[in-house]
This record gives sequence, C-alpha cells and structure tokens, in this order.
Amino acid sequence: MGRLRIVGSIKGSFKQALHNIKLKKPKVASEKADTATFHIARDLLSNKMMYKLNACAALAVYFIALHMAAAISISELIPPPASLVSRSKGCKDFSNFCKRGKRSGYCELSIAYVKNFMQKYCRKSCGLCPVIKPTLPPCIDKTLYCSYGKLLGQCESRNQHILNYMKKHCRKSCGLCQATECSDSQQQLTCNRYKAEGKCDMITLRNQMKSQCKKTCQLCDLKKSYPCGESKIRKLVGSGTVVGGKTAKKGFWPWQVAIWYKGAFKCGGTLVNERFVVTAAHCIPSRNVEGYKIVLGDHNRLVDEKTEQKVGAKMITVHRDYKPKVRNDIALIEIDQDAILTTYITPACLPSASEEISAGTKCFITGWGRMYISDTAANVLQEAPLEILHSNQCQRRTERDRKFYRSTMLCARNPKNIFTSGCHGDSGGPLVCENAAGRMVLQGVVSWGSSTCDALDRATVFTKVTAFMPWIKKFVQN
Repeated sequence: MGRLRIVGSIKGSFKQALHNIKLKKPKVASEKADTATFHIARDLLSNKMMYKLNACAALAVYFIALHMAAAISISELIPPPASLVSRSKGCKDFSNFCKRGKRSGYCELSIAYVKNFMQKYCRKSCGLCPVIKPTLPPCIDKTLYCSYGKLLGQCESRNQHILNYMKKHCRKSCGLCQATECSDSQQQLTCNRYKAEGKCDMITLRNQMKSQCKKTCQLCDLKKSYPCGESKIRKLVGSGTVVGGKTAKKGFWPWQVAIWYKGAFKCGGTLVNERFVVTAAHCIPSRNVEGYKIVLGDHNRLVDEKTEQKVGAKMITVHRDYKPKVRNDIALIEIDQDAILTTYITPACLPSASEEISAGTKCFITGWGRMYISDTAANVLQEAPLEILHSNQCQRRTERDRKFYRSTMLCARNPKNIFTSGCHGDSGGPLVCENAAGRMVLQGVVSWGSSTCDALDRATVFTKVTAFMPWIKKFVQN
C-alpha cells in the first residue's frame, strides 16, 4: 500500500519537509483512499501560516489528514469515469456521497481536494446548477369579444362552456395571467455569499443584485420586503449624539436622513416614502433647491459605508403658516430620484390625522446633533428614549421661553435620565413611537428646546405630525 514518507531532520524547516513528501503510486483500487489522504495532507501543509513548523509538526499534520480522511469516508470520494461525466446531459450528481457531503458542509469545505470534488461531481447537491427560468406564454386576449364578455360577468359564469371559453381566449381580461416568478439567475451559493457580504444593501450594486439575486436579496416586491416603520436589523437583534443618549446601531433607524446645505451639515429629516422627506421649516435656509444634498441610509457622516444614497432636492415646500420661533415648524422636501429601499433605507410610517398619542408613551429621538452644548455635531448617529409629556407639563416647562401650542406641538423627556435632550443639529429629525403592530410611526419633528441643550431647563419640543397630516397627504399622495 502506498505510504507517505517524510524525510528531513527534526531541525529541518517545514518548507523542506513539505518538499520531501513523496507518494508511491497506488497499485490497487483500494489504495485510492491513500491518494486522497495525500491530497488532504498537501492542502493542510500548504497553509502559509504553518511554514514555521518543523518536520515533526508536518508528520502530525499527516496523521490529522488520516483522521479526517477516515471521518469523511474518503474512499467514497473516487472520481467517476471521465467518459460518464462527458456524456451526461443536464445537472446531476455523480457520487452517492454527494447528499451526505452536502449535509456535512463539504460543498464549502476549505480543504481543496474535497471542495473541488464536491463542486465538480456534486453540482446538483451543492446548488451549482444554472437556474432556468420558466417561459410563460404571453398574456393576451385572443378575441375582441373578451372585454364585452367581462362586462357581462362571463369570467365567472356558471355555464361551464362559457367559462372554459373565457379562460382559454380571454386570460388578460379575466385576470388569469400568471405573475412573473421571482427567482435568482445566479447560483444559490453565490447569492447567499453576496447576501452575507452585505452586497444586497450596497447602493452601487443594486442593479446587479436585482438582476442576479432578486429572490435571495428580497428585491421582488420592495414595498413588501421593506414595509414602513420596520427596521430589519432592530427586529433581528432587538432594542438599544442626543444629550444623554447613546450611539445607535447601524440600520436601527433606516428612515433617518441627513440634510446638507452648501457643503455643510444642516439638519436631520425623516424619509416617509420613496420620494418625500419631512423636516423642520427652520432647517430650510432657502427654498431654492440648489445647494441641497440629502443623504439616505447614513450612519457615520464621515465614512462612505457603501449603503448611503445621495440625492438632491426637486421641490421644497414650507408650511404656508410657518412663523419662525412661533409655530407650524414643518417642511417637505421632494427628492430628485426615488429612494432605493434597503435594510438601511426604509421609510417611517405616517400617523392618521385622528391619531392621538397619550402621555407616557415611550418614543425615540435620533440625530447627529451636538452631544454637549460646547461640542460640534456628532459624526455617528445617536439615539435616546423619551416619554411623551402631558400638554400641561409641556406648557409649564416651556412657558419661560416660547408659547406652547397644544394643537400643533408635543414635548417629551426621559424620566430615567434627566439630561436626555435634543440639541443643535438634531432639528428636523424624527420622534418615532412604536404602534400596536410593532411599526415605528413618525409622531414628531424636532423643533426647539433649551438653548443650552439642558433638559432640566426646557423639555424638547416637537412639531405634532398628526396635526399636519391633511397638508402632508396633499403632497405625498400626489
């Protein structure tokens, strides 16, 4: 039986020991397992991290290879006759080992010999077969009678003869066309790897992912995959600067946007659908759309994380009754291209006009505002929990500064951390509260508060979004 002979002194380098590994040609079929063991040993020994090992260590690796060969029944990894592979049609397996190897994870095993065997002779089990999209017949009406027959209700006729006629000749009018199947054109293993590498959410790769891995990346129905008010990452890992707050996890608040004006960070905002951002009116220095840049999916403002989408402003609408430092501090920005919905770019839900949020409701404020009054704006998105205060409390905590309008304003604070407050730079950003369905609803727009960012001095005041829903819907729905 063929044997591996490792020649070299104990003091010899690992590289020399590897060079001295020799294999006698197997003389019988049963010795193919020994050949496979050699390949495994060679793959293990070829690891550059092990070059400093001596000949004894190399010998130990060989015995590890023997153990691994026995563990995976290496004698089963015998390549089929080349003529059988060349004559076969279609995508199939050529070894009885394939299904068990797939279950054991050998399709992606780092040992080259085993991995190559699986990918060459177990293509079906390893999911390496090309995806063949079924071709659907064209959905058309074959006769001009169809539209008239539909008006007569014949698409649902009780007469079986008429019903069969309509199903055969009037598929379009009767709504019997099959929906286009959502599938991947790329191999499943490749798409899974792309998803694990975060490529499904990279803005620059969206068209490629939509073409190759539409199903795996959940790009078949974006509104269904990315419903308003839902953070996939927050839902996956569970719940967790604004003064007194903490750094937010990337993707926890995918509706948060950053508004820049003439190259400088200005304010925050909230994405409410693919086309509109809600912000504060005092964040709009000019209604001329030139000079604005809106960054969607941002987290660290100083780093290009490949998940941001940078767009311009197409139209800016400030509420007609806005009075600076008085009331109606709200504005809408229509962006110049549709938002690309991803794990990091998802709109917040809008409330109904009749919705009332009660005192004590736990909500969240987010933004890149100053962490201290003497500080500059935060580079990484911050978050903080707040509780809605009763309007009487809001009145008492703000009356020394400005008048509090109960119908169009609300305020909030953190009872467990009296220092939690919005600060300069948080303006225009969202105050979101979770509804019964677990979705985050935009209830407030950061408007004003303590000039020194001191929650003991003033409560943070927000524009009450429900009071402006008729105005918002007039633009957003159109």
